[in-house]
Amino acid sequence: MKEQTLSCLALSLVPGLGIVRLHQLLKRWGAPGEILRLPSAELKACRLSSEIRKSIVGGGALRSAERVIRETRERGISLLSFYDPGYPERLKEIHQPPLILYGQGQLQFVGRDSIAIVGS
Repeated sequence: MKEQTLSCLALSLVPGLGIVRLHQLLKRWGAPGEILRLPSAELKACRLSSEIRKSIVGGGALRSAERVIRETRERGISLLSFYDPGYPERLKEIHQPPLILYGQGQLQFVGRDSIAIVGS
């Protein structure tokens, strides 16, 4: 698993950290791994709640990501981060695209003309 994918997954699992705020942090800090390495004081200066800061600084987000990686592998589910070469280019063009995509099946078709079912 690439560090970039692990970092994207970890940030996407932080309770209370939505996609809008996450994209704001990425714009400021440049990379998901950089955000995960910020000290609590810096995260507080970004006006993040104590719950979000605790999840990032305390390592809870990374532990959750590692658990999700194990579970997805067991179920044959693939993870694709925004930074992976296979991430659909057209999806990158939308406002605040998801950092992580979950998929099953033949992912080499991602990015081609296709039909997808999107939801939670």
